[in-house]
Amino acid sequence: MLLRLLLAVALVAGLAGCSTMKKTSRTDEMNTRIGDLEGQLDAKDTEIAQLKGEVQELSEQIKMKQALSSGAASSEGSEMASSASSDGAIRVKASPRQVQLALQGAGFYSGPVDGKIGAKTRKAISEFQRAHNLKADGVIGKQTWTELKTYLD
Repeated sequence: MLLRLLLAVALVAGLAGCSTMKKTSRTDEMNTRIGDLEGQLDAKDTEIAQLKGEVQELSEQIKMKQALSSGAASSEGSEMASSASSDGAIRVKASPRQVQLALQGAGFYSGPVDGKIGAKTRKAISEFQRAHNLKADGVIGKQTWTELKTYLD
């Protein structure tokens, strides 16, 4: 009987020890995984900080180039119409009126110069872009405006 009791105690102690070992092993694995994830998170934070710096630098370069290209533009030329900026037709510092005047000067737009980017203006933009081997998306971007603004005078 004593032998059975000793075997039972040994068995319970052995099982408890195994359970403790498994928990310790799992805890170590989880701590290692957490450490790895924290390292990855730190690396991503560093990458995000670098990208933010690059975006800020590029933004400043764009502002500088726009200021240089617009020169001493009149207040009318420097304003962006809400209709143009809201639908994304103009992505440079140019008013819809300036775009229409330049398209007129280039011979692609014969509609009214009303400062509104409508179907006729978009069609004229696309035709101008095709004629100048640009992406014909109907959007005034940097390359399109560089070509188009030469027709303002």
